[in-house]
Amino acid sequence: MVEFISYKNEKYPIRVSYFTLVMAQKETGKADIGALDEDMESQETLLWYALQAGHKMADKELTLKREEMIWVLDECFMSFQQALMEFSKQIIDIQTAAFENTGNKKK
Repeated sequence: MVEFISYKNEKYPIRVSYFTLVMAQKETGKADIGALDEDMESQETLLWYALQAGHKMADKELTLKREEMIWVLDECFMSFQQALMEFSKQIIDIQTAAFENTGNKKK
């Protein structure tokens, strides 16, 4: 799912995805999304890769620079957190459904 953040009155597509998590984990050494989410500096890394994924999905050129991520987050921190929470919720929903289906098969 592609969502949008605003920075300097422009909208930028972001996508929290497998790519986003793998690349952020490789760069930071953090084991999972919870560890990434708890570390404030990792937010810049997550945003950078979410922007890359979002722009690829939207077939748009990413014009922001990596050095700008702190300022982008300064402006759109809450909307980015909301996108991260939505992604985490989707994972939990999938895991819950899988667990429930496994439990039903055993009965």
